[in-house]
Amino acid sequence: MAWLVLVLAVLWTAGATADPARHLERALERGEAGERSLARGLLEPVLISPHISAEVRAKAYYARGLFHYLDGHWVSAGQDYRRALEFDPDLAPASSALAWLHLHALGVGWHPERAIALYERAARAGHGEAQFNLGLLLSQGRVAEPDPARALQWFEAAAAQGHVEAMAQAGQLLLRNRPDGSYAAAAGQARTHLEGAAARGHLRAQLELGILLSRNPEPDGNAAAYWLEKAAAQGSAAAQSRLGYLYLHGQSVTRDADLARQWFGEAARQGDLSAQAHLGWVFDRGIGGQADPKRAFTWYRRAAQRDHSTAQFNLALLYQSGRGVQADAHQARYWFERAAATGSESARGALAWLLATADDPSVRDPERAIELARQAVADAPSASWLDTLAAALATSGRFDDAIIVQQQALAVLEAESPPGEASPAAHRRSAYLGRLARYQARQPWLDDSTSQQ
Repeated sequence: MAWLVLVLAVLWTAGATADPARHLERALERGEAGERSLARGLLEPVLISPHISAEVRAKAYYARGLFHYLDGHWVSAGQDYRRALEFDPDLAPASSALAWLHLHALGVGWHPERAIALYERAARAGHGEAQFNLGLLLSQGRVAEPDPARALQWFEAAAAQGHVEAMAQAGQLLLRNRPDGSYAAAAGQARTHLEGAAARGHLRAQLELGILLSRNPEPDGNAAAYWLEKAAAQGSAAAQSRLGYLYLHGQSVTRDADLARQWFGEAARQGDLSAQAHLGWVFDRGIGGQADPKRAFTWYRRAAQRDHSTAQFNLALLYQSGRGVQADAHQARYWFERAAATGSESARGALAWLLATADDPSVRDPERAIELARQAVADAPSASWLDTLAAALATSGRFDDAIIVQQQALAVLEAESPPGEASPAAHRRSAYLGRLARYQARQPWLDDSTSQQ
């Protein structure tokens, strides 16, 4: 309650007689001690005293309104705030407090326009909390048309008074809106605001600053890691996950597989979706330790069940190959379907291949595979999609068409070879030729134990 004394004490100026002054002092003391009912009673002699100015009377009404508000007496709080403004229309704390009631329909009607007007009056008088709240309303667009430029103006005004949350909001707003259209300029301004809030321990500012510094055209790896670790130490799963990503890829920091695994693990155990998917990959590929397909399966599944498309795709691959779990083509198809539905091109290709080549006839669906492959080939006739289309045609018994399409796949494969190479990778060409020979022998290519070569 120390803040209460600070809020109220700054309101009082000389002008009361000795007796009202004593009542004011005792009211503040009782309010700080949590005896707000007694504090309100002690303000009564002040409010009826003929010896105080209108300005002091307004502040006394505001104080009593604040005590009512803290006790949940919304109607009485609103009445006292309005009385305060009758005696002193420029009393910024009362305007700001009444705006809050209107914005949340506490004891007064829900009037967002009135709330904005009251906040603006208080903000223009230099009230930091009103400046911050006005910036929020103008940036969110929930009760008024979004106005990023004005929102930034008020956030920066509050930030100049040391309002930490306003510093963080100003930084985020600059990164989202880039007022002058230049990312570099916006990022520079944002960094200044975020650093101010981050240095004061603001978790989200530390996170945003770490991400910003890691993404800059000339990333500052040490600073990025420093601020992300500050946020991670406060328990931010997003910061922990981002640190894992940076160390995994060596992005703006020295690549460190052990630290990548450590940070992904911290974030994954908190439920961070991206970290769970990445941790699955780390165990799948043996990054920072031995490969562990069973643990990869566990983390992929957790993320997949929450609709992470890459985890769904990788989980399907485990089911398809039988790594870390018993092979199950039906489960592989299910998770390929889920991933493909999110727009994953890799999952769509794997699904079409499985539908075309699965050993289990209850999993195969060559007609759907043909449809998927033809749509893809129409968009971009890659060798892989032509190979899939040929396999689906052969499985449906259309061997002549399959032969033609497989020959097209071979031709495109040659064209896709990097410049300066005489032929594409030998293993892919060999696989394509093997399938062509099968189709020429009037036999489909059925094998769901491995993915497409």
